[in-house]
Amino acid sequence: MKFPEVVFHVLGTAWVFIALFGAIIVCFVYPALRDKIKFPEVFLKMLLAVWGCTVFFGGLAFVIAYSLYDFFGWSGLVIGAACAFVIIIFTQQRSKKKQREEEYKRRFAPCSHGTAGAVYGFTTCSQCEQERIVKEQAAKRKAEQEAAQIRAAEEQAYREWVAKIRLPEYLLKMHPEEFERLVCTLFERMGFDVEHTQYSGDGGIDGYLKKDGQLSVLQCKRVKGSVGQPVLRDLFGTMHAVGAKEGVVVTTGKVSTQARAWLQGKPIRIYELDELTACIRTYFKEDDVVPTAFTPNTRAKGIPKDSVQVRRRRKAG
Repeated sequence: MKFPEVVFHVLGTAWVFIALFGAIIVCFVYPALRDKIKFPEVFLKMLLAVWGCTVFFGGLAFVIAYSLYDFFGWSGLVIGAACAFVIIIFTQQRSKKKQREEEYKRRFAPCSHGTAGAVYGFTTCSQCEQERIVKEQAAKRKAEQEAAQIRAAEEQAYREWVAKIRLPEYLLKMHPEEFERLVCTLFERMGFDVEHTQYSGDGGIDGYLKKDGQLSVLQCKRVKGSVGQPVLRDLFGTMHAVGAKEGVVVTTGKVSTQARAWLQGKPIRIYELDELTACIRTYFKEDDVVPTAFTPNTRAKGIPKDSVQVRRRRKAG
């Protein structure tokens, strides 16, 4: 057996092996392992495509090459290789030519006004430019209108909120956490540096107030009844524990007579409902400028963002 025949036999055997091996995998192995091994679907499709192209084009090339050698010998193989090379080069050149033609069409594609190359910006069309400017201005006006509508909604929501907090009956119905944040915001407007503590586990302190270098501790009591002596005693002890010069109690209720008697001579300031309402009406005017941080759509339990602009810290105990 001559050398070329040996080569053809080896290639033929390899082709048959690849075809059979791929068929076994596709028909038997893959269905059995598909549920056990999660191969990416894209990977499997690519593998199947490579196998199919190898079998088809490899078999076609083998048949053509063997036929040329069988009829024409070595010269047939050389002529076949040359023809294949010419076909490949011709295909590549044709593809490049098509790409150049598409690029030329794209570069010189006319706009709706007939200006060549204006579609992709290779040339400038004055009418297209004018239309673009008009569209940009229209989009800008629309954005400004939407922003104005949002701002108007914020102002309306803020006005409604201010109108509510100026009413004693609304303060009595507020959520305790909302009440704490409102009081902290009130003291900010009164000129204090305010540090609002976390709502739960605050150790009896709802906020720290600083003004003129003096530290005060704040306690808020949103109640309908009275604030008794034990509450004030606890606050007094906390004042000494943190080194505060003054204590501040803000409540929607009343401080009991016994508690007021105990307060004599102690640095604890009391704000009951009437005084609290008066302070709110002083520092939350109905014609106030709406804070930029106020967003009616982002409230925590009905608390506007402008009343939550305070720092938080976790305290031990």
